[in-house]
Amino acid sequence: MNSIRLLGVRSFNGSTTQIIPRRTLVNTGSRVRGMLRDPADYLVSSSGRRYPENATGMAPIISNLKNYLSQNSVEGIDDKVLLQVLTHKSFAHGKKPFNEKLSVFGVHLLKEISAIHLIESEASEGASVEGLNVDVLGGTLSKRLLHKSVLAQFTRLNIPGIEKDIFWRNRNLMITDPAVNGENVVLFDTILATVGAVNLIKGKGVASDFIGKAILSGENSLVELAKATISKPQENKSE
Repeated sequence: MNSIRLLGVRSFNGSTTQIIPRRTLVNTGSRVRGMLRDPADYLVSSSGRRYPENATGMAPIISNLKNYLSQNSVEGIDDKVLLQVLTHKSFAHGKKPFNEKLSVFGVHLLKEISAIHLIESEASEGASVEGLNVDVLGGTLSKRLLHKSVLAQFTRLNIPGIEKDIFWRNRNLMITDPAVNGENVVLFDTILATVGAVNLIKGKGVASDFIGKAILSGENSLVELAKATISKPQENKSE
């Protein structure tokens, strides 16, 4: 579908200014070689949601994530930061604030807190060091905790429907397998960016408590989900 947009061009003639209409063809939809792409076409996610440009449009999109944080005693993170958490770098050619750096910030703290959790709580197969089961580090369970598919599953279960809130670009909508079409990676980055945002805005203490309460505890905790996948050797290890 093509649309025609009128653009104004200023022509100066002495003391007068004249607006001269100019016609520009802008392509919407599938790519057409040689035609300009409508910028508005970039601002729709794979789920069909349009990127919000104001607080009114932002509220229903971030409400799911905001409620999850509130349920786990995290309040006061700016709405624009939450929108950035929900925006992947694949969306709109990276022209909107995206979550990559927040994700990197989050993964380091999650590694630290999850390691402490494991050495304090998991049974040791070898000799402990001052009562801490350090031998569990580097083992199968510790590796599975940060596996993309496990973190993606955790995110789906604990923040139901969040995949529809995330702004990202699925390059092939015909592929529905989340391990292949990129959805697992997007969810992985989103939950890590959530941790990163809490760490950056509220500080390490609050972020550490959030990880312990929201991520490493409960029936659908990251630990329990990781344990459940250890007995599934057929799972794609490249995710």
